[in-house]
Amino acid sequence: MCDRTAGERKSLLSSLGEHGILHFTCLGLCFRFLLETVFLYQMLLCEGIEGSRREEHLDASRRV
Repeated sequence: MCDRTAGERKSLLSSLGEHGILHFTCLGLCFRFLLETVFLYQMLLCEGIEGSRREEHLDASRRV
């Protein structure tokens, strides 16, 4: 999950939109909002995990 880039996520959303799944319907807009929220949550979660790993690495290098 964490290895996806923001560009890949945006291309996934745009490809869904191109197929007419997400065009001009309330259900489509709600679905798109849900997808974007999930992607944003994953991105923040992945950055938080990577950030805590970096902090642990820095703490370990300071102890040496």
